[in-house]
Amino acid sequence: MSYTSQTNSSFLTKNHIFDLDGTLVDTNYANFLAYRDAILATRNIDIINLKEDYNPQQRFTRQSLKRLFPTLTSEIISEIIKIKEAKYLDYLSKTCLLQPFNEILKNLDKDKCFLLTTATKKRVLQILDFYSLRSYFNQIFCKEDIDEENKFAYLIKKLSISPSSTIVYENEEVEIQNAISLRMELDSNTRLPSFRQFTISKNNYLKKDITGFFSLEYVRFKRPGNPDFINVLKNTYGNENTTKLRIAAKTLGEVLLRDIPRIAKILGKERTELVLCSIPRAKKDDSYNENQLLFRTIISAVARKLNMTDGTKYLVRTKNTRTTHLRHFVPNYNNDGADPFPGITKSTCIISTDIQGKDILLIDDIYTSNVNIDEDGLQTLIDAGAKSVHFYAVGRTVK
Repeated sequence: MSYTSQTNSSFLTKNHIFDLDGTLVDTNYANFLAYRDAILATRNIDIINLKEDYNPQQRFTRQSLKRLFPTLTSEIISEIIKIKEAKYLDYLSKTCLLQPFNEILKNLDKDKCFLLTTATKKRVLQILDFYSLRSYFNQIFCKEDIDEENKFAYLIKKLSISPSSTIVYENEEVEIQNAISLRMELDSNTRLPSFRQFTISKNNYLKKDITGFFSLEYVRFKRPGNPDFINVLKNTYGNENTTKLRIAAKTLGEVLLRDIPRIAKILGKERTELVLCSIPRAKKDDSYNENQLLFRTIISAVARKLNMTDGTKYLVRTKNTRTTHLRHFVPNYNNDGADPFPGITKSTCIISTDIQGKDILLIDDIYTSNVNIDEDGLQTLIDAGAKSVHFYAVGRTVK
């Protein structure tokens, strides 16, 4: 939900309660690196050697320590955490501002904005000052302030406000449930899940493993919880309702603005280094109308907004291929063209020479294993001289 869609008087007069970690700023990677240094300093063990790879979906905590090292005493754990807190400052550059909550925050009345977090005050102020966010809040409440198990219950009592007069911006499921239990209103973006990481394995289409990311699990169109906005944006037959298309495009933009900056951080890339490229649609590019190319259009707009390079025209389809998501015959729809084969992208697309030497994030709407269109696109970019190639899908098919 963008700020511009929420300018009614009721929204503006409410109290806006923001979490920090994972809501305004993605700090998971910095936290992981600080823990890694602290463990190396105290135990002379690199947790990467224990196959403890960074997981963007799971924050490294003291419980993670106990799982990795069951015999650690409470004194050693406290020592590790103390060192971790000191090391954290070294990795502030590995944190990342998150959209769309920052956009909302910066357009609100400061008197109505409150930060509520269970992080320590020292670390909170370090992050806020690093991003110059402290001045946007009326008051800041941290771990040292909160004296109740439900942090929202504490704040309501502290400020003497009604739950119905608040809007909560939060990412942790437990805290979301705590807010719901008090009948507090949640901003719609609070319910958007975070992306996950996976590996696209090498095969006949792809010569090496590639790091991939996806945001949503795709089950089947119109199934409960399925991200149907992806299907709407496909607009395969060109007859989708314009209102539905506008809503779907808005949702896609919000997902991309949230995920892509965080992925860039994980990949160790500055935003200006990363090129956003998209898998071309199955049919010739000039056979689609503009409302059937909205997926590419939104990626292009996001690239501009994030100060990234727009590479959505690096792969342009000039020969029809089979639309792989159509499993059966469809009347009045000519699903002509080849099925996927190794090299299909090179055979049916114009390949831009601008790919040479670029760090590319290839984006598709849905990743389905064994279809191999994405694998072939990745290999095409590698063969065209890309410096590095990674992959992101809005949805990944659950089989």
